[in-house]
Amino acid sequence: MDNNLHELVFVLDHNADIKDRYDDAEKGLKALMASQKNIGISTAVTLNVFGSEYLTVFDNTPIEKVKFSKELFPLSGVCPLIDSAEKAIFDVGERLNRTYEGCRPSKVIVTFVTFGRDNASKKHTYGDLAEIIKRQSEVYKWSFFLLTDFSINME
Repeated sequence: MDNNLHELVFVLDHNADIKDRYDDAEKGLKALMASQKNIGISTAVTLNVFGSEYLTVFDNTPIEKVKFSKELFPLSGVCPLIDSAEKAIFDVGERLNRTYEGCRPSKVIVTFVTFGRDNASKKHTYGDLAEIIKRQSEVYKWSFFLLTDFSINME
């Protein structure tokens, strides 16, 4: 593993407020980039947006090349939170599995941003997602965060 490389994975509900606050999101990433650079860490960003469809906007992109705009969030419809979260975790895990071990990030941080009430998942349950998160946390030391307006709905 490359101890000087981290990957940030974002899984965003198209209804989440970030689509109207892309300037703030970009400022936050720039501040993180500056602090990481000061301590010698490179950061890659993976950004997935979900609505009635699932869209990968950035995949393992150096943080310096990430630019937000309203056009990055074209989706609409119901939000299959659990199915989208599982797909993002699986996709990143598969990509890292195909990556030479010395080039893998030492830290993977996954953040789910969701409006929270509109879960239209059909393939997976909260229990399935909990097991996937537990495995990635215990085996691969990934970190997970949930940002939502309705945390009462989430476990």
